[in-house]
Amino acid sequence: MSFGRPIDPDRLLHRAFLKQAETSPDASAVIGGLRALTYGEVRRHAEDLADRLLGLRLKASAPVAVVMESGWEVVVASLGVLL
Repeated sequence: MSFGRPIDPDRLLHRAFLKQAETSPDASAVIGGLRALTYGEVRRHAEDLADRLLGLRLKASAPVAVVMESGWEVVVASLGVLL
């Protein structure tokens, strides 16, 4: 939903994350519980998930729900769905 304004693709959440992952792949991205992941690690996990979803023949515009316990996996799943 754009509310009548065009959406700038560079301002989308996953694009901003990918840009940060490209410039600082070893920087901490997600810290929680017993696990910490860098931007590069989160990117790899999210891209793996995106590939799995495409392997299920889901179209890029298909809605995908993310329902899980709170943790680093939620970040990966959210980004993977957007990729």
